[in-house]
Amino acid sequence: MDPGTTTGLAAIDLCGNVVDTYSAKDLSLSQIINRITSLGKPLVVACDVMPAPRLARKLASTLKCRLFEPVSDMKVRDKIEIIAGHGEPANWHEKDALAAAFFAKKRIAKTLSKVDRAVAGSDREEIKYLLLSDRARNLTHAIELIGGDRR
Repeated sequence: MDPGTTTGLAAIDLCGNVVDTYSAKDLSLSQIINRITSLGKPLVVACDVMPAPRLARKLASTLKCRLFEPVSDMKVRDKIEIIAGHGEPANWHEKDALAAAFFAKKRIAKTLSKVDRAVAGSDREEIKYLLLSDRARNLTHAIELIGGDRR
């Protein structure tokens, strides 16, 4: 997300497909939550600046999602590079939000790959959710929580 007077939102799925980009002026937290949850179950909230703005922290907390923020503010050049080939968002607010989403995807790629290698079937997505939302300590714990088996 890119909070501000005009708030930019972007949603991608775990495969890196752009699900939605959106921006509007004076969005309330409840409007943001409604927009995001209408798209599916959110796993992370990401922003492109450090420290994360208060609205991003509040959104992550309310949605019970992990918050991703860069070590330092993302540079425009890096944002352009990370969103290249993923469509053309309408404005810079949406571009910033989309760059933050792909930044988070890059940071969680190792965890997602580990789950894909270790778990088969319908349990995969639930295990990813448990791990990314910090509801499970590790892969073994996530498997135990859902009562599933490895491959």
